[in-house]
Amino acid sequence: MDNMTDKFSNRILLEAMEFWGYTGCLDSEKRSGQKFIVDIVLFFSDLPATLTDELSDTVHYGEVFDLVKSRVESSPVSLIERLAQMVVDDIFAVFQRVSAIDISIRKPDAPVSGKFQSMGVRLVRHRQDDFLKHDVYLSLGSNIGNRIDHLRNAITMIKDNPAIDFVRVSSVYETRPVDYLQQPDFLNIACHIHTRLSPDELLRFTQSIELELGRVRTVQKGPRTIDIDIIMFGDVRIHSERLVLPHPRMSERAFVIVPLRQIAPSIDLPELDADGVEYFGEI
Repeated sequence: MDNMTDKFSNRILLEAMEFWGYTGCLDSEKRSGQKFIVDIVLFFSDLPATLTDELSDTVHYGEVFDLVKSRVESSPVSLIERLAQMVVDDIFAVFQRVSAIDISIRKPDAPVSGKFQSMGVRLVRHRQDDFLKHDVYLSLGSNIGNRIDHLRNAITMIKDNPAIDFVRVSSVYETRPVDYLQQPDFLNIACHIHTRLSPDELLRFTQSIELELGRVRTVQKGPRTIDIDIIMFGDVRIHSERLVLPHPRMSERAFVIVPLRQIAPSIDLPELDADGVEYFGEI
């Protein structure tokens, strides 16, 4: 730990946070729950608030607490190792200033026969660790101009980003419009990527692609040269004015689910009537 974080002289401590959660391998743990104690050290290469005295120049530890509470109390996975990694992913995704995280999660009442203070796990993670790349699914659509070229160009720009590892793209599907019906049919695809970008960084990047390919936002839900939506970003959950993850309406969108199911058949996706979604071809 010291070798990695010696360069981070700025730290925020969140110690002995207590939550009631349902993570455990035993049915009794999942059913009745138990106390979890979480300790987190956030490391920063720079913390301007030490000079400015401005909350916007640091990380609001109350917001970190709420984020951890939401994850621990609502994600009944089996292992605290997995739970700890999910908390790390959430913090890195939401708080861009954080450079590294030291987290421990303990069960003071773990179902173990014998005398002990607690049972737990500790993880140390750096934002640049390769295994912290996020598993992300995007949905792309176009219904103006040369639709297939717009999709190809968008995919090329995504592939050219050095912070993105491109995994797979679906076939092309032709779909009828929804919501705003007085517009041409769409061509839709889904793609799977790995990235170290945060959700906000990825959103800014996809919006820059839309702008470069000529998207003009005049009519809400109206015609567009290209539309790129972030559908799922690992296990991250966000609800802000700019971005909601996972995408809140994907269960209503066959043009999203059908291409996704093609490239990620093992993901738990809603069952949908695929009416209005027609296979178009390979991209």
